[in-house]
Amino acid sequence: MATPSNTYWGYNRFVVERKSLADLRDVNRLADQLFRARGQMAREQPGAATFFLLLVEYKWDTDIKRKWSDQAIRHAKLSAQFGGVRVTECGENEVAAALDGLYVWSQKSKHEIAEGS
Repeated sequence: MATPSNTYWGYNRFVVERKSLADLRDVNRLADQLFRARGQMAREQPGAATFFLLLVEYKWDTDIKRKWSDQAIRHAKLSAQFGGVRVTECGENEVAAALDGLYVWSQKSKHEIAEGS
């Protein structure tokens, strides 16, 4: 078995798309963006694999008329994952800390949950 390198499962590029709850509710726009991202990844040459991640930032939601329930937000994230997009989240004003944590996570040589150990 080869020793893992600093690339996570053969990915050499990470793309993080940050979305607010308002961005998440703009379903048509988000669906189009994710469609284009999936298409770009599908066209990549071997060795140019991109790890694409949707980062949902939970902020105080001031849009009372369009506000989604927590369940609706979870379902939206699940829908994105069904479309082949990885999803994670962070709290309000925690984007920098989330990106730092994702970098540290990406450098791990083993991911027990995904690898089934």
